[in-house]
Amino acid sequence: MNGQPEAALNGAPKSQKVHGKLLCCFDGTGNRYSGDTSDTNIVKLYQKFDRHAPKQFHYYQPGIGTYVAGEQSVNQGVWGRAKRWWTETIDQGLGTSFDAHVIAGYRFIMRYHEEGDKIFIFGFSRGAFTARFLARMISTIGLLSKGNEEMVPFAYRAYQEYEMGIGPHKTAQEHEHYMRNFQTTFCRKGVKVHFLGLFDTVNSVGYFDLPFTKKTYLPSVRKTATHVRHAVSIDERRCKFKPALLQQDKRAANAENTEEDIREVFFPGNHGDIGGGWMAPGNNAATEADDPLQLSDIALEWMISELDALPAKHPTDKLEWNDHRDIFLQNYNRKVATAVQAPMHDILRYGGGVSPVSTFLWRIMEYLPIFKRLELIKGKWKSVVFPPNMCGTRDIYDGAEFHPSVKARMASCADYKPKNDGLKV
Repeated sequence: MNGQPEAALNGAPKSQKVHGKLLCCFDGTGNRYSGDTSDTNIVKLYQKFDRHAPKQFHYYQPGIGTYVAGEQSVNQGVWGRAKRWWTETIDQGLGTSFDAHVIAGYRFIMRYHEEGDKIFIFGFSRGAFTARFLARMISTIGLLSKGNEEMVPFAYRAYQEYEMGIGPHKTAQEHEHYMRNFQTTFCRKGVKVHFLGLFDTVNSVGYFDLPFTKKTYLPSVRKTATHVRHAVSIDERRCKFKPALLQQDKRAANAENTEEDIREVFFPGNHGDIGGGWMAPGNNAATEADDPLQLSDIALEWMISELDALPAKHPTDKLEWNDHRDIFLQNYNRKVATAVQAPMHDILRYGGGVSPVSTFLWRIMEYLPIFKRLELIKGKWKSVVFPPNMCGTRDIYDGAEFHPSVKARMASCADYKPKNDGLKV
């Protein structure tokens, strides 16, 4: 085009190398593309990225329990479909394919990353836990050099054993020594995630949190990403959806005066009201510009604004969006009040969004003292099995940040009066 180099056309000086951007999106358990307003915020973010932008690479992964990892055949007979249904159901409950999901994302980054590229990772629910795990894995054991595909399982296993406190190495020091040597031998230097964007990360990841496991691990985000953003639900109550909060990571980063930029913000609504997955009131409009808004759009707009506000040394550092972003923001700015007042989805309340049978089964789980969960007790995470959760609200730590929509909903919805311990808006 007019004889100008591609880099110059994208806002960079002719001598400036245009670094790439790798965007990885991990959806929540049971979530996949729907093509309507019930898509999660992970899908909606992915839809808004400019997939024609030079050197901007995109990866979307449906949630745990939506497909059988490694399955080759799409069209199957009755027995094959029954087997697939059973495998996906077990996977949703126990997260048996968690390792395959992490490894797939790792392979994508390993394949396309070049020196100087920026890595962006997004996740919702268990997908957010996957995102955290992957970011810390890259930081801790490293990113393998291109072509070392056979070494990926070894890298994953070594990091998993380190986090769980198991394996052939008896002490944390031995684990760390092994991983440093592994990184020096097989991996690239200086690779770190640039942005980690999370929607209501849960600390329940299936077989990792059963009572007989040695350790329910919650990998820290410190030293894993330059910028971390976490949108958290105030109103979710299910024991299997306790949040994996960042407040300890944030305080430690502030105390050490590091360059890490960690921000965690609480929003009104339950789990799916933060990360999406519910159909908006009125279903789909004739055009995207007229789509009805819902509570989850508030967290989506916040995440987009946080991405837009990231510092950039030159224009090519910025994420490149398509027209869907502008259409959404214009619609949001016109109708933000309807989003604030939109219905909440409480799975533990009959009539809260799912069938009575589903609500009954979820409520039974609340009274069974068999599920390990992490609770914030006197400022520290503690693994708790008994007493059972019994539909208890989430605790909110001192100094928590609340999105303005919390006050706005409390002022405009007479029945919205959250009773969380520590809630100070």
